[in-house]
Amino acid sequence: MQNNTQIKRRYHVAFASRIGVEETRRGVAARTRPRHFMLHVADLLDATVWEPDEEAKPTKKTLSDFVLSTPPPTAALAEKIAVEASNEDLVFCNSEAISLAVAARLIKTRKRTTLASLVHNLERPRIKLLMRTTGAVNRHAALYCVSPLLAASLKKRFAANGPHVELIREQIDDKFFTPGPSRKKKSRPMIIAVGLEQRDYHTLAAATRDLDLDVAISAFSKDAKATARSAPEQLPANMDIRFYEWTELAQLYRDADIIVVPLHQNGYAAGITSILEASAARRPVIATATAGLKGAFADEETLQWVPPGNTEALRRKIQLLLADMSACDTLATRAAEAYAASHTEDQKVAEMAARLKAL
Repeated sequence: MQNNTQIKRRYHVAFASRIGVEETRRGVAARTRPRHFMLHVADLLDATVWEPDEEAKPTKKTLSDFVLSTPPPTAALAEKIAVEASNEDLVFCNSEAISLAVAARLIKTRKRTTLASLVHNLERPRIKLLMRTTGAVNRHAALYCVSPLLAASLKKRFAANGPHVELIREQIDDKFFTPGPSRKKKSRPMIIAVGLEQRDYHTLAAATRDLDLDVAISAFSKDAKATARSAPEQLPANMDIRFYEWTELAQLYRDADIIVVPLHQNGYAAGITSILEASAARRPVIATATAGLKGAFADEETLQWVPPGNTEALRRKIQLLLADMSACDTLATRAAEAYAASHTEDQKVAEMAARLKAL
């Protein structure tokens, strides 16, 4: 008798660095932090969630590990996933930092496990070297990008043969980042900026140091480190940089008159998260028009854009908006509408889960 029993696919969601999965879940339940996109997808797929053990080391490194200087805990996790995942399973990674390490090991074991990943910066020279020397990139079934520039580049590169490449819209939790009243007693306008990746707080400082306003910056990221390139060593008297807890950050957006996303030129969508958080909170945004960021927001005409490194252009935009609060309100409303139409977390999580199930 023929056995028609179909082996059930198992799903795996993998993180390149430790996020504290259980702590994050508790924070979401307590509403002290926003929902996490990858964990939300994992819940819909009933997936096993993997994050590195900070003390772990791989039994053996791959060429990919050497080329990319993969941290030992990430390499060890990739090794563990490659052993655990079966031919029928699907592994979904939060970045190329873990997916390339997994791919290298799947190639070695000759497993047919389906591999998909969010990718952020595949234009780095070391990854281009991998493309020429190993099949780690091609081992992916699908690559998902939030930067239109990166998506177009990868689609062209893999047009004849290689992984499926798809542009996806970034999202944030609009049940956490919401409009609301300011709780801060302000004697003058307040500008805020959030994030570290590719940030150019030198230009923001130069543009605002002589203006009658305050600048509050939340400069913290698990994916980027503060450098001299990010911010001046000596801050202007009206500028403050510090860490904000999640609930503080959500309120900081509500307290702001304008959100500024100042960036160095780059080819990926650095800054998109801050733009979406500000838009969900219904605040007006001025952002640097980088090659990677333009087009990442579904309706880029709802933002005010300035050229990279242009102090005077940024100063003028800030002054013009602060002088016309009606224009500020119109801009904020349009941004909130654009966010709601194309970037809500529930919508994007459902779309991603459907994409993965179809692979």
